[in-house]
Amino acid sequence: MKMRRELEAYQLKDKIFLHGKKRTDRTVAILSEPVYQFDQDVDASKIGKTVRDCIESFYEGYTHPSKEEFKKVNEPLIKLTGEKNSKAFFTKVKWVGVIEKERKISFAPTENHGWKNGFKQTEHPNIELDYSTATDEDLGKALLKAFVLSSIK
Repeated sequence: MKMRRELEAYQLKDKIFLHGKKRTDRTVAILSEPVYQFDQDVDASKIGKTVRDCIESFYEGYTHPSKEEFKKVNEPLIKLTGEKNSKAFFTKVKWVGVIEKERKISFAPTENHGWKNGFKQTEHPNIELDYSTATDEDLGKALLKAFVLSSIK
């Protein structure tokens, strides 16, 4: 079975936030540090290199956090964004799902339907690249394009 690796990518106003993920022993993928922040107009290759770093840092088998610990998994991200809590953050952001599997990487544009309804796939197709041949610039441009195709409803 091929491992599926993923990262989280958010856009809040003119800032982009990326972080790797770790999959717990209960198959839940949660934030792993560090959380990276970029200005929207940064060079695409810098964003792409960080996409690659986050994908490469993905790991499985992390001990699932306790209920109290789980409530705090997003704190490093929320603190960096300056929002007061997860609800305030997640109602204001664009999110792109990024998954690498079998050396293909996919950037999924989404629509943010609010705190209760979450993120949904847009009518736009995923942007897919060959991970093994894509340059850092290719990865960065694909992520930036997916943000353009994403929206907040």
